[in-house]
Amino acid sequence: MSVLGKCQLYAGSPLMNYESTGEKSFDAEYCKKAAATLKKVIDLAKSTGKKSLQPWSDIDRMFFTYDRTNTDVREACLVPIPANTPTIGFTGVMYCMFSPQGNRNIYGCQFYLNLNYEFSRNFGMANGLPITEPDSGYDEADPWSNRDPRFDKWVCKDGDLITNTKTDNPLDQYAQFYTGGRHRGSANSLVYTGIGTKKFWDTKCNPKDTPGIATSGNLYLLNPPLIRLADVYLMYAEAVSWGYGSPMSTVPGDSAPLTAVDAVNIVRDRAGAPDGAVTGGMPPLDARYHNDQSKFFELLIQERAMELLFESQRFCDLRRWLRNSDSRYKAITGINFDRDPETGKPVNMEEFLVKNRVVDDRHNWLPLPADQVALYEGFYQNPGW
Repeated sequence: MSVLGKCQLYAGSPLMNYESTGEKSFDAEYCKKAAATLKKVIDLAKSTGKKSLQPWSDIDRMFFTYDRTNTDVREACLVPIPANTPTIGFTGVMYCMFSPQGNRNIYGCQFYLNLNYEFSRNFGMANGLPITEPDSGYDEADPWSNRDPRFDKWVCKDGDLITNTKTDNPLDQYAQFYTGGRHRGSANSLVYTGIGTKKFWDTKCNPKDTPGIATSGNLYLLNPPLIRLADVYLMYAEAVSWGYGSPMSTVPGDSAPLTAVDAVNIVRDRAGAPDGAVTGGMPPLDARYHNDQSKFFELLIQERAMELLFESQRFCDLRRWLRNSDSRYKAITGINFDRDPETGKPVNMEEFLVKNRVVDDRHNWLPLPADQVALYEGFYQNPGW
């Protein structure tokens, strides 16, 4: 049902509608179908009790474990491998993740996945507002304070704890991403954008805290869901708002009506919730997003960026929204800065361009092999190719 709803939402996307009708807008009828299907998933999750959001304090177990136990599938609507697989799913890749990195013995080196500093601006503030709102409280000179709990949870920043146990060199216990820092590097080495990610590891994912994790019979299991319930809520919010025209829309005749705003709030409420809870986290959407569909959708784009960080959703999202070649999403940037010796906060910050993605509208599609396209009249090449 989740896959069906996602397919219907994609069918109703500006990308598909443009190729079908020439209109760069959502197809309301397909969005209505998607909303109805995705709402059935939400209702089934509640009525059967078989699926629910993962508690915030235990959300890591949805993506990985470091002690040979299975990942928690309570939120997973579609998983890539059986949940009872006894050992690591991607053996060859994961072994190297925990290998000593030359003279910089950083364990749990997922933070080597550089994060685009420009992309990090999608993460809003703890008060629930995007950083672009004038009353959000965002301070460009102190960019990592008072941010959405998902920022602190999944973004690896200068000074963050990266292993519980001191390594052979105690300097490696905390990240040093400032310019000239121990863990700062040039392109393709260490963290060169000045910011990384820690979504798929925690401080116990290292051979010091968990002996044997980097040896034969690896203890680490990475098994992130392909579709999870939070994604379903966000897709439903997108579908019902574009299908019926408003963030406050619901599926007509629904016995348990859920607005697009309600669906987003459910996902946000989990972020930063107390131990064992899925509520009590982020505040609900500000009223300024309740009745303006365009404003709501811009926030929803950021919400998907935050919640689904590094879950292989972003590229397809930008394509289906016809935003892949949008200038707002082309820049990949990094940040140079010094660390204030007294406060530990970044100072002398200077953003720099790593590169601009080379992309235009035709890159929303893959080219079909020329010999296949020529098989018979009427078999057309993909748009732009």
